[in-house]
Parts: sequence; C-alpha cells; structure tokens
Amino acid sequence: MQNITDEAISKLPFEEALGRLESLVAALEQGNVSLDEAVAVFELANKIRLHCEQRLTEAKLKVEKIIQTSQKAEI
Repeated sequence: MQNITDEAISKLPFEEALGRLESLVAALEQGNVSLDEAVAVFELANKIRLHCEQRLTEAKLKVEKIIQTSQKAEI
C-alpha cells in the first residue's frame, strides 16, 4: 500500500481523498491483504476519513455563513 504523509493527506482535494478512501475500503473488502497490511490500510483509511470529515465540516460552515449573510441582506 502506498505510503502518504499526514501533510500530503491534508492537502488532498475532497474528491481525491474520497476516491482514495473508496479504494482502500475496496482493498479491505476483497480480503487479499495480510493482517499487517490490513491494519496499515485501515490506519490510512481512518486518517483520510478524518480529513474528508474536516473538509465537509468546513464546507458546511461556509454554506451556513453564506446563507446567514444573504438572509441579513434581505432584511
């Protein structure tokens, strides 16, 4: 499994991170990896999942801010 640093993960666009996460999950579901590799894949997948959650939270906050700003402008 390809190593990727935490810094590199933090720079991944959401769509690319999600694609990598899907690939990692597929590798685990196939069951063609050793136990040690499965643990490493799971660890990497968890880091990428957390990154995706963070990006989604950031996007949600931006959208909420835009909505609040537009509602204030309408008043």
